[in-house]
Amino acid sequence: MLPQLLAAAENFDWRPAFLDELSGRGVEVFADYTNNVAGNAIGGQRQGFTYADSTQFGVNLDFEKLVSWEGLQISVSAFDRNGRSLSDEAVGNIFTIQQVYGGETFSFYSLYFDQEFAEGAASLKAGRFAVGDDFATSSIYGLYMNYGIDSNPQSLTMIPGFSSSPEAVWGARIRFDPVPNWQVLAGAFQSTTLNLYSDQGFDWAINSSDGILLIGQVGWSPEFGKTSSGSGLQGNYWFGGFATTPQSGVDAGPAAHGFYWHGDQMVFREKDNGSEGLAVWAVFVLSQPDSTSPVPFQINAGLVYTGLIPGRDEDVLMAGLASGQIGDLEPDASGNGWEAVLEVGYRIQLPGTAFFQPNLQWILDPGGRGNIPNTLVLGAQMGVSF
Repeated sequence: MLPQLLAAAENFDWRPAFLDELSGRGVEVFADYTNNVAGNAIGGQRQGFTYADSTQFGVNLDFEKLVSWEGLQISVSAFDRNGRSLSDEAVGNIFTIQQVYGGETFSFYSLYFDQEFAEGAASLKAGRFAVGDDFATSSIYGLYMNYGIDSNPQSLTMIPGFSSSPEAVWGARIRFDPVPNWQVLAGAFQSTTLNLYSDQGFDWAINSSDGILLIGQVGWSPEFGKTSSGSGLQGNYWFGGFATTPQSGVDAGPAAHGFYWHGDQMVFREKDNGSEGLAVWAVFVLSQPDSTSPVPFQINAGLVYTGLIPGRDEDVLMAGLASGQIGDLEPDASGNGWEAVLEVGYRIQLPGTAFFQPNLQWILDPGGRGNIPNTLVLGAQMGVSF
């Protein structure tokens, strides 16, 4: 009886069957829910425990299936976020402990089209979305709970003009794959001081005080040691640069520029064909001048092991480091302090697309000012998508 129950659990699907039928006709409905719970057992400014959650939902329209328009997709989505921040209420650190905290309200998010050309070798995306949806992001980052790593390196999201979900701005991105394993991205985005959550995300104004962020990225995805009988070791490397024009008005952001580099490489595979194995990764970000960002220099690194425990091929063990120099924009900071977060977690894959991930974070010199004790945070994140 037990083997049958285990097999049924492995094949469990949270997604209703009628949604798959709609997807086959060109209407893909999607939703995901993630929550973060965290409490500081040691250190910080005071002891605390907080909960935060994020729900995203939307629809992708495939016009090739709907009306035989080849390569065109339109996406519409929204967020609903709730909760409180342990970083703000109890610890006082820079790298946000709970990655789903931010924008605690219902907010309309994306509305864009993505048109492919040259049999998928190029595409144009335009509308309302975030810079960080396409640039300086990796699926590896999403495994972590600390926002210093998750989604995009947090120092980038602190730069005026570099938007990250759930904050959407007007923008356009082109993608070009000149040869196999190489990709070029370039984009131009609105840089604004507008409250992007006002009117529940429906304030789509472009003001004369707005600036522009220009960004480009070149990526390489090699596969080392590939044989005729199996897969090789996959890697992903990219280098990007950005520049912004100054904003004007109250709370305006000055002009800024900088670059970022990312590399992740699988270094061990358990089987010739499969995802189980060890990958290592690293990233750094530099923004100039220092006064434009609370964290002008950031270095992240980590490792990810998929399927470490026999019989748990989809579970993921991850360890990561987020560290950054605290700039002059931070109150009481001298501009040379550093904050670092060591994070360890184990993602337990539950039936279907659900997961539960116990998490530990050790925060060194919270705030980078030397006046807050090192902090041990115990927490977890849970989620499901369909």
